[in-house]
Amino acid sequence: MTPKTILIIDDSATDRTILRRHLISCSPTAYTIVEAESGVDGWEALETTKPDCLLLDVNLPDFQGTEFLQSLRKQKGSQAPPAVILTGQGSEDLAVHTIKLGAQDYLTKDNLNPDQLHRSIQAAILRAVHQRETEQQQQFLARAHVELQHMTSVLGTDIKQLSE
Repeated sequence: MTPKTILIIDDSATDRTILRRHLISCSPTAYTIVEAESGVDGWEALETTKPDCLLLDVNLPDFQGTEFLQSLRKQKGSQAPPAVILTGQGSEDLAVHTIKLGAQDYLTKDNLNPDQLHRSIQAAILRAVHQRETEQQQQFLARAHVELQHMTSVLGTDIKQLSE
């Protein structure tokens, strides 16, 4: 199995270390881990590594995680990697807000354990894959519908001409 690339964007070196340890403890070979300590560094890493999932701190020194997420969705659309939002001090309102912005999950760092983190990442990646597949199927069906309408129109014209 090819390791999934996880981009951790968190300004706390301690939190990045804990997240890295959690990921390695769950499955030492399942992940390639890339780290960034700011939003700007995160953008650079995002472009160079093409991560499968982001672990995004809600409070960065140069961006709010919500702003980062909005920019990511605006620029990458459905091609954006799934994001799991992390926070030290969570609130239900913030959780709902980040999910509405497109985050796949919202986790508080205080209660985080390796299994929970692993499950959240796996679920986020799986949902993103299913969403992309659904969009591709919808695009295929839309094209097929247009082609069918065109064929029906041509066939109708041919039948009309034959009956005359």
